Amino acid sequence: MSSLAVLLVNPVAGSYKKDNVRLAEEILKRKGLITEVLLSKEKGEIEDLARSSIGMSPEMVFVLGGDGTFNEAVNGLVNTEIPVAFIPTGTTNVLARELDIPNNVSMAVERAVSSGVHKISLGRVSDYSKNVRYFVMMAGIGFDAATVCSVNRRLKGLLGKGAYILSGLKVLKNYEPEPIVVRSDDVESVGYSVIVGNGSYYGGGFRITPDASLFSPYFYVFVLKNEKRISLIRTFAGLLTSTHLNYQYVSYFRTQTLHLQGTSHIHVDGDYLGKLPVDITVERDCLNLLC
Repeated sequence: MSSLAVLLVNPVAGSYKKDNVRLAEEILKRKGLITEVLLSKEKGEIEDLARSSIGMSPEMVFVLGGDGTFNEAVNGLVNTEIPVAFIPTGTTNVLARELDIPNNVSMAVERAVSSGVHKISLGRVSDYSKNVRYFVMMAGIGFDAATVCSVNRRLKGLLGKGAYILSGLKVLKNYEPEPIVVRSDDVESVGYSVIVGNGSYYGGGFRITPDASLFSPYFYVFVLKNEKRISLIRTFAGLLTSTHLNYQYVSYFRTQTLHLQGTSHIHVDGDYLGKLPVDITVERDCLNLLC
């Protein structure tokens, strides 16, 4: 009896093509798997589709889309035993870079099917209303979240990563940083931009939290402690040469719990979430990843 593989597909992801879905189905069929394709019709629906797929008892779930699509799927499958694979067809595909997943559907599917299952940890964000959101790679607070918040979705579809650059330049022009109170078990400070890294990569291939790993019980926190715009610009320039952690106005530490107080914007895995305050913790070994 053939096993079931569910394909969760975001048709509005950066480089979506019907042929990619068909190709994935053909490969899985050759591997002896029956496929069930579930297509989202609107933002946020992938999470519901992922949750509904649990009742199908699939052998594995494949997610075709970008980092945001995978984030939605993870929030539907967290703390289940169902193995999930990322097939990158999005705009930035940071997770694909983190795990060396090919940006080629055929190669990514072949690799996933032949891979082992590895348990990874996730970041868990909760607000005062007890709303919970998990992230795979990162949470960003401050400037980058304000940039994500202002990205034009139509331009994102047309320009891809370029839409984030344009949005960042627009935000930077009139950006007024707000203080963020950062508290962990060992650290208490005030910053103006914060990145919580569950993985090492950020955005277009920059390793902003180079010691972070999906397989670690910790996340790493980058805090920009200077509110001046020039410090923000210098820090982004430092990312290009991997010297951003050398600045005196940067704090960098690892932790398992974090409390962030303030009114700044926050995003998770490139999708806007809302505003502070929030608590962020590590949810250990809560997802089965094919990688």
